[in-house]
Amino acid sequence: MSREAIYEAFPDDYRGSAAAREKKFTRDKEALLSLGIALRFVEEEGEQGAYVLDLTSSFLPALSFSPEEAAVVWAAGQAAVPMMSFARSYFSTGMMIRSNAHDKP
Repeated sequence: MSREAIYEAFPDDYRGSAAAREKKFTRDKEALLSLGIALRFVEEEGEQGAYVLDLTSSFLPALSFSPEEAAVVWAAGQAAVPMMSFARSYFSTGMMIRSNAHDKP
C-alpha cells in the first residue's frame, strides 16, 4: 500500500502539513515495529512503491512477568494439561458426554 493510500485510508490520523503527516507516519512505523510488526518498502510495487508487512522479519516482543503473574501463568498451564489430555482422548475416541443429567444411557 502506498503512503498516499495510507493517508487517504486514515484521513483523521494523517491531516495537516506534509511534514506533520510524514512525522506521524514515521511514529506509526516505529510503533508497529515495537509491537513486532515489520514494514518493508518495495519500490517495484505500483507506480510509487508500496509498504508491505514483512512477515519473515516480524517477531513477538519479549514478555516480562512479575513473580505473581508468572505464578498465575504457570498455574493456568498446569491446569490446562489434564484438559488437553482429556480433549485429545475425547475427540480421538468419539466419546460423547451427555449435557443433561436426566438423559438416560
